[in-house]
Amino acid sequence: MTLLKEVERQSTKSGTKFNAACQQCISENLQVSSRSHLAPSPARSVTAECKRQDDVRHSAKMRFTLKILRSLMSKRTWVISPDTKFTYQTLDLRKSKLENVPENTTRLELLQAVRLDGNDRLDDVTFLGKIPLLRVAAMKNCQLTSLSFPTDMLEYIQLRALEVYNNPYLADFSDLGRLSKLQHLNIGSCNIEVLPNELFELKRLRVLVLDDNPLLEPITDLSPLDKLQVLLMRNCNLTELPHSTRCLSQLMFLAVEQNQISHISSTLNTLENLQVLSIYGNRGIHISSKLGRSQSLKRINVDLKFCQKNLPNKLSKMINVWKDTPCAWWKQL
Repeated sequence: MTLLKEVERQSTKSGTKFNAACQQCISENLQVSSRSHLAPSPARSVTAECKRQDDVRHSAKMRFTLKILRSLMSKRTWVISPDTKFTYQTLDLRKSKLENVPENTTRLELLQAVRLDGNDRLDDVTFLGKIPLLRVAAMKNCQLTSLSFPTDMLEYIQLRALEVYNNPYLADFSDLGRLSKLQHLNIGSCNIEVLPNELFELKRLRVLVLDDNPLLEPITDLSPLDKLQVLLMRNCNLTELPHSTRCLSQLMFLAVEQNQISHISSTLNTLENLQVLSIYGNRGIHISSKLGRSQSLKRINVDLKFCQKNLPNKLSKMINVWKDTPCAWWKQL
């Protein structure tokens, strides 16, 4: 505890938060401590006593690292879907200049969620299979290239939510379909041109975020994802709503903003749970007057400048000119 108290004393003296001081310590020293056992001996003639001292120093540094990691853990409420939220023990390592997740992270027995956003050197996700209780992993704005895992790890991965927004080099989704318990997936802004087939193996998925991907092929069949409650496809080069959207009987929120969609048909009336339809930013869009017959639809988010005039009274009551999807839980995702 002496070393930890020293960090706390220095952080108080400098007027910075303790957590900020810990993160600074991690960004400067963690990579060295996690790799020090791989460093070659400076000379072959190193005595056994020196090796023992090196091991002691290494162990002390690793213990110190573990204490820092534990100090950064806190309880945080994660909204997995509109009707599901959990309070998880969360490790916050955002913007810590990490290249790899620290070894000692796997020794945090109560760790359930990890935030690694903004580590723009991070490209390894194998740690997901080493933390038995991990349920949420957020790795936005990193440098991930693959979502593949060693075969012996897959059975230990119990993720409920995975966020990898803005990883433009992410190309390998080979093991995505094997994350069988995944309910929340954000793969927006990953430079995806064709949706990976593995995506449609996620039978429990409730929230799917595909925003800002330059899709080159139309989405043909969404019916395997029949548990979806939230589907976000904003700025995805769409020219029409996927016809299979009508098969998503549990869908509550549908956002297709900033596309080139010209027509919204009344087929959405078959979605008995749809509450919000967000189509803002689609120029010249035409909304079927029959959509006003929907028993569940409450709001249509649209820019009236680019929508047909003289809408039926029942339909016009649903129109909402806000630019943001009007649901309180959305800001927590």
